[in-house]
Amino acid sequence: VHQLCGQINWIRPYLGVSMEILAPLFNLLRGDRDLTSPRMLTPEVRDAVAKVADALVNKKCHGFDPKLPFQLAVLGKMPHPYGLTCQWDEGAKDPLLIL
Repeated sequence: VHQLCGQINWIRPYLGVSMEILAPLFNLLRGDRDLTSPRMLTPEVRDAVAKVADALVNKKCHGFDPKLPFQLAVLGKMPHPYGLTCQWDEGAKDPLLIL
């Protein structure tokens, strides 16, 4: 649950999913500190996860521009780095195109 909430929180601004919608999911982090303790997936939690899944399927940050080179940024710390594929468009209002 901790890792899932962390990943969702990182992409949440790009998906347009509010913290109010995700509150039931993040509330699962409360309580027992034992990571192996069981958690109850209530209908509200399932609804929050479904909304994130729907946003992942139906939204994207930007479309790519075939005239611009692709860039890969390696972020995070070992042992769990992650990559960000992007393009830089000097002529755009927001020049960073996250793909």
